[in-house]
Formats: sequence, structure tokens, C-alpha cells
Amino acid sequence: MLKVWSKKKFGNNKDRINDLKAQLSTIQNNPFSNEGFKQEQEIKKELELTLLREEMYQHQRSRLNWKKFGDKNTAFFHAVVTQRRQRNQLLQIKDRNGSWIKEERGINMHLYRPRTKIVM
Repeated sequence: MLKVWSKKKFGNNKDRINDLKAQLSTIQNNPFSNEGFKQEQEIKKELELTLLREEMYQHQRSRLNWKKFGDKNTAFFHAVVTQRRQRNQLLQIKDRNGSWIKEERGINMHLYRPRTKIVM
């Protein structure tokens, strides 16, 4: 029932976005007029709302996939965690002298060494 209501109330966001962009393009290619300006503002407002609606739909959809596949101890869950771990991994850093530190031990020593306070 929710799907039927959504289709009636909102329609297909992607189709609506394409239609609004085409309308906007047509109006902007015409010579300037006050009526055209008002129509352009209304179309921009509706386009912004529809884009936001599509973004929210995609966000909710991604969360559905996470809840559906990621809540269990599954290959999907482990793949997501592994990907995040790889993306957040530090492979090298640059010290104050501009030299690159690439070894894990050197990075740890550089990051966790005690800093001297300068008191004036």
C-alpha cells in the first residue's frame, strides 16, 4: 500500500527531475520576461525539493541494504568493514622536515612520541 501511495503522491523522482530540468532549460533559452522569471523560480524550487527527495530515498535505500545484509555475521558485513579499514589505513606520513615515513614502526614512533612544550 505504501508503494502505491508513494507512486501516486510523488511519482518517479528521476523522471520528474529530468522533466523539470528540460522545462528549466526551455525557459532559460527564451527571452527574458517577468512571467518566465516567475516560472523559472517555481521550477527551481520544485527541482530542489525533488532532488532532496531523491537523495533521501537513496540514503534510506542504502540503510535498508545495511539492515538487510549487514546486521548479521555475513560476508557482506565483513566486506564493508574490510573496505572501511583499508580506506582509513595510514600507509605513509610526512614529517616536519618533509621526509616520508613509510614503515609502520616509524609512523607509530612519529605519532606517539612525546611533544616538548615551549614555555615563554
